[in-house]
Amino acid sequence: MSSSSRPRHRSRARRALARLVNDPDERPWFLLNTGLLMVGLIGLIAEILLWQVAIRLQ
Repeated sequence: MSSSSRPRHRSRARRALARLVNDPDERPWFLLNTGLLMVGLIGLIAEILLWQVAIRLQ
């Protein structure tokens, strides 16, 4: 019984993630959320870099 010694929440989260990716009804929302997350992270990095350039130019 090695599966019972493992924490259950990890396999439950992995199963939910697999259902999100594979379910055709949930997939667009999953892709939209990950896309928005990526755009937000890239925007944050770009803003930090622009802030650094603006501080150097002063």
